[in-house]
Amino acid sequence: MYYQTLIKKSSAHLSTLPISSQTKISTNVFSSGALWMHQRLNEITSSNRGLLTNINFAFYGLLKYSISLALCIASAILFYKLHPLFIPLCVIVFYLAEVQFLFLFPLILEGVQTPILTSIKQTYKTGIIKCAANILPIGAYMLFGLFNKKAPLKNWYIGCMCVLIWYNDEVRSRL
Repeated sequence: MYYQTLIKKSSAHLSTLPISSQTKISTNVFSSGALWMHQRLNEITSSNRGLLTNINFAFYGLLKYSISLALCIASAILFYKLHPLFIPLCVIVFYLAEVQFLFLFPLILEGVQTPILTSIKQTYKTGIIKCAANILPIGAYMLFGLFNKKAPLKNWYIGCMCVLIWYNDEVRSRL
């Protein structure tokens, strides 16, 4: 599935929901995000699975972004030593690290026993280049959406929904 299709499907799905179903950013961003993703995953899978409340979503979110950010910073330093014009390439390194955890939250929400390892395996089964080639434009779409003063999180939700649809359509049946 390609990012354009994912964005269209995500936009169409979210346009059917009332605005109140979109949560606000809070200090507990990973838990509130997981709750939102859980509700959307139940919608697209037509299930009524309860949210696993004993999971530390902040741990998984911080782990995912700490690893990705650490590799991004390390690569920025290395790229700078090669030539300062190479520094923007660290964004690609960030996404190549983050893409390993592409399906992490849907897998956690589904109760998979080893979600980190399973996410990495499923990313490689899907194709690391395919995943990166799709998640880079989706990530850019999400980030540029933050500049929309009227609905700064709209694209963010659409991007998160892209991952859920992608997971449901291509990964879920392989578990």
